[in-house]
Amino acid sequence: MSSRGRSNTNSSRHRDTNAPSETTARTRQRYRWSPEQEKTLIELFDHAISMTNYTLKDPPPIGREYMVEKFNLAFNMSLSYGFFKNKLDEFKKAYKRWKELTRYTGITVDPETSTIYASDEWWMRESW
Repeated sequence: MSSRGRSNTNSSRHRDTNAPSETTARTRQRYRWSPEQEKTLIELFDHAISMTNYTLKDPPPIGREYMVEKFNLAFNMSLSYGFFKNKLDEFKKAYKRWKELTRYTGITVDPETSTIYASDEWWMRESW
């Protein structure tokens, strides 16, 4: 009895599927942002959302293009807005955690470094 299945003649089946693509290589090794790059990104983000008088929480398309162009020019890179979006989401999550921590009694924040201080007992009691 013969099989009616079609054979795949696509040569891509034989290529090395373990070779990392640009995307997988980037996710395996997290990009390390310098403080200067983080500061620049935040300033560009602020400028981009100010284009809509802060009515949107994400920049409009023209603001995104502005951010990408200025950042890539400043640091001689070629990144897309998606790369920035990931970092901005990290900033937002970290801010929410910081804001939540500062609501607790017994927590102090160094005004110079924004470092949060709490007793060892507090950290043991709260599972952050």
